[in-house]
Amino acid sequence: MTRTTNDYMSVQANENLMASPEIKAILPGVLIEYLWKLVLNGKWNAYEKQSFMLQSGKLSGCDIQDIYHTCDNGDSPDIRRVYGVIPVDCVLQVVHFGSDYQMQLCANI
Repeated sequence: MTRTTNDYMSVQANENLMASPEIKAILPGVLIEYLWKLVLNGKWNAYEKQSFMLQSGKLSGCDIQDIYHTCDNGDSPDIRRVYGVIPVDCVLQVVHFGSDYQMQLCANI
């Protein structure tokens, strides 16, 4: 597992980032923002597609959100754990076209 660094483009008030209504309905805003920061990381922001598999889990009796991040070329850059949010089970995809990014729900698992 790796920690997120602060080398991200700003996600606050970024008009180029669009999350589908289904995403907004199942994920808290803080988790959506965290996913955007992963997408926009300088290592991965040029990929056309990025996927995230979110799985709920437990650690020492506490709920955690496991996040498995994959890029369109099959690279698997990250596995992360997030604490403090109600975990969900789903697969998301982010598509990069031009200067815009669209986050959409692929499946509930």
